Amino acid sequence: MKNLYKIIIIAFVTLFLCGCNNAKISEIKFATWGSKTEISIVKPIVEEYNKTHPVKVRLVHIPQNYFQKLHLLFASNLAPDVIFINNLYLKIYQKAGLLEDLSAYTNETDYFKNALSAMSVDGKLYAIPRDISSFVIFYNRDIFKKADIIPDKNWNIENFYANAKELKKYVQTGFCTEFDAVSWENFVSIDSKPIFTDEKLTIADKASTDALQKLSDKINEEGLGANKEQISLSPCAQLFMNQKTAMFVSGRWSVPKLNSNPKLKYGVLPFPKGQSKYYIPLNSSGWAVYKNSKNKDAAIDFVKYISSDENIEKMVNSGLITPANKKIADSNNFKNGEIFIDIIEKSTPNNVPADYNIIIDKVNNAAISVLGGYKTAKEAIEPLFKEY
Repeated sequence: MKNLYKIIIIAFVTLFLCGCNNAKISEIKFATWGSKTEISIVKPIVEEYNKTHPVKVRLVHIPQNYFQKLHLLFASNLAPDVIFINNLYLKIYQKAGLLEDLSAYTNETDYFKNALSAMSVDGKLYAIPRDISSFVIFYNRDIFKKADIIPDKNWNIENFYANAKELKKYVQTGFCTEFDAVSWENFVSIDSKPIFTDEKLTIADKASTDALQKLSDKINEEGLGANKEQISLSPCAQLFMNQKTAMFVSGRWSVPKLNSNPKLKYGVLPFPKGQSKYYIPLNSSGWAVYKNSKNKDAAIDFVKYISSDENIEKMVNSGLITPANKKIADSNNFKNGEIFIDIIEKSTPNNVPADYNIIIDKVNNAAISVLGGYKTAKEAIEPLFKEY
């Protein structure tokens, strides 16, 4: 398996090297992740830019293992000029001196403060924010109606689980959440605190471990949520689109995919409150520029172009993002976006350490063992604090 992984990596680098050898000085590379739906929105923007600018942009789409492959490109001196990045990994590259300070290229009053804070380090902005990511609950209107449940924006986590129990009478599972950190963190944090506080791992306090154990019990003991086997066969989005689960934990980015099923009638609710607190983690993503780019001016010019009001509106109109741009968020074009905007003011940007990528893998593996029903939260989480 290790040899196979090495072959894949070598092949990936070789393909990239081939592109670099053929590239002229009049070309810059733009790396991004994204589903087919997302790329179908981004690609035309790149093409429009290329029609009117002498320095062309080559789109480098990395749909899987994005940051692992990005690390490899940097290590191989093949770094893209423009990097789509999120706040969870931004600090890694900034601490390594790889990102250009973009503070001079944006008007701070145009953006939500939380978005700017998420994409900044020590008061300097290292990526122009594109969007703000907060989790919500997508619910199936027809199944709610069958269960005689009236959606309540002021619900708490106990209401959520009680609804899931009723909804399961009419569908395969009451709810579905993916087993990755950005998803389960919402259940763990609402009555406690974020996974990281002041760049330290803080998930092992009693409220956090109790919440993680409760989520596991609801999935594995009571069967209210999709379990590991069900999700491995069909991701949560697909289960929801196929109307096999009544509630789907995700964010604004799922809207284009959900809208592709005209038979699906869904609504959006804010993530439920905790019993005593309401902590909602917030993440952001945006465009950064490689500090040692050979054509930095062109890279900055493209970032200014793709982050323009006109192009952000295209992404908003598709349903893809909750814009970090306040003006666009306040416009009539952001249809059905009220819940996503309301959450912004109540959310707190994730404050992660520079070695987040290493720590979060261990935390997530521990959490998966809990959510998979293999270990208790106490057994899985507490040992992490001997290291961090």
